[in-house]
Amino acid sequence: MPILAVDGSDVYLPINPDDLNSFHSGKDERKPYNLLHINALYNINYSIYHDVIIQKSKEKNEHNALQEMVDLSAIPKALVIADRCYESFNSMAHIQEKGWFFLIRVNDGINGIKNGLDLPKIDCFDMDISLKLTRKKTNEVKELFKDKNHYRSISSTQLFDYLLLKNKKSEPAKFYELRFLSFKEGDVHPTGNLCTYDNV
Repeated sequence: MPILAVDGSDVYLPINPDDLNSFHSGKDERKPYNLLHINALYNINYSIYHDVIIQKSKEKNEHNALQEMVDLSAIPKALVIADRCYESFNSMAHIQEKGWFFLIRVNDGINGIKNGLDLPKIDCFDMDISLKLTRKKTNEVKELFKDKNHYRSISSTQLFDYLLLKNKKSEPAKFYELRFLSFKEGDVHPTGNLCTYDNV
């Protein structure tokens, strides 16, 4: 199973004020410049780029780029590794729907995924979490949110492609299950491989 690292990088271009989506006028005595953002999916196993999406700097969206590269890939199984700027329920769900796996650093702040979970107060632990996401906020569903490691609310302003923005009051709550799995030495990975500390 290939390991695919995703990251972004800026590239400066010759000045072109007519290209409004990449042109920056410059501030604090800095000269004007044009900027592109390169989103790359890098295959660590073979030291090659699997895919690249180039965006003009003012249209930059690393989450959209990652989701597009995942959706369009012909690779049947892969592990995506990414830094905390790629933390997103939507990106994780796109990877899961592809049948891939992810290892993404998360933020410690109040808006991060980690903040909403009930985790042990120790530095290192293994824990399986199946988080059911929903946009529904009935009193019955709000009771479920007390179980922080199994239910989470997604606001109507938060992009998530696998839940409708609105549900009719008469309709039952719809959930999307996002799985976070830990693997220990000797466990059988979903790929069928025996896990060791060298291949997890």
